[in-house]
Amino acid sequence: MTPKIPVPTCALNHRGLIWWVMVTSVDAPVLLLPSLVIERSDSGMAVATGLGIVIVWALSALLLAMVRRCPGQSFVDAARWAFGRWAGGAVALTLAAAGVLYMGYTSAIVFHLVEAMLLPKTPRLVLGAYWIGFSSYLAFLGPDAGGRLASLVAVPTVVLSFFLGAGALTLPHEWNHLLPLFGNSMSSLLQGALVAAPFLLKAFLPICAGLPYLQPTTKWQVMVIWGFAGSLALQMVQAVLALAVLGPVGTAVATWPALDIIQLYSSGFYLVRFDYLLVIISLALSSTSVGLSHLFLAEIVARVFQVSRTWPVILIAGVAMGMCLWGQRLVFRELETPPFSIEMAALGFGVFILGVAALGAFRARRRSA
Repeated sequence: MTPKIPVPTCALNHRGLIWWVMVTSVDAPVLLLPSLVIERSDSGMAVATGLGIVIVWALSALLLAMVRRCPGQSFVDAARWAFGRWAGGAVALTLAAAGVLYMGYTSAIVFHLVEAMLLPKTPRLVLGAYWIGFSSYLAFLGPDAGGRLASLVAVPTVVLSFFLGAGALTLPHEWNHLLPLFGNSMSSLLQGALVAAPFLLKAFLPICAGLPYLQPTTKWQVMVIWGFAGSLALQMVQAVLALAVLGPVGTAVATWPALDIIQLYSSGFYLVRFDYLLVIISLALSSTSVGLSHLFLAEIVARVFQVSRTWPVILIAGVAMGMCLWGQRLVFRELETPPFSIEMAALGFGVFILGVAALGAFRARRRSA
């Protein structure tokens, strides 16, 4: 594929960076794989979580090794080179829309904080979720785009996300008292469809992002561009659905990727025959969100703090990823571990994405050689 803009200095690394986004997105199967052979107990899950963290650290090391060879370039630059000028604009638009959503979430604190004060754990939960989302977005912009505000916000974000995030993970025990549901006039099937639609559609975005490398034609490039736009629209739809189904407190928690699966269970949206499918899709999408968020975290640290060595960034990203794996462990404990067939299906989905990514990276490297 001939890019329409000048090739960056380290274009091959950026191409690998895009694929490593997909590779590091399969942290849920990474956690599930050891749990298949370890007894399901607290100690067994702890060992599985530890193995998952080690694997994620290894992937992060490879990822950051490529990132640090490309100083001064952003994900927008990578998207522009890989998919064309319009794709870079779509990525920038997506980031801007995410900032608008996060700012809306933050402003909602003014309206809901008084009500949240009535429950002991809710204030910490709301403040933690809103602060993590909004400040992470500002910090991702970096000093060049966000000025000193972004740099100042990034410092407490990295610290507070660990403490406030731990408080957010205690929410499932209170959901029965916090979550309003849709009216009884809406059938459970329609409710399930509304909640599942964003998950089902977003599941294909990583695959669509890889198609230009497998078949580099204008048709596939257009599909990727529409994929970015569709992702933006689905994020907005998901936010609206979460606000309607989960309420303001639940919406704040819905931004925490490791708890996506609880939306399907705690809200009471059970589909008799498709219940397991929703769990699989939710697991896959949750892992994708976690992988992307910690890729952003690594970029935040590298850009804002101008880290010259990779090991501190690997350590921070590994600890943050470990928290998300710990959150998934709490989810399994709360919901009771899904049947073996669901774990295998979720693992298979992750392996499939990994295979597509590996094939695309191999063919891209041959094309660039």
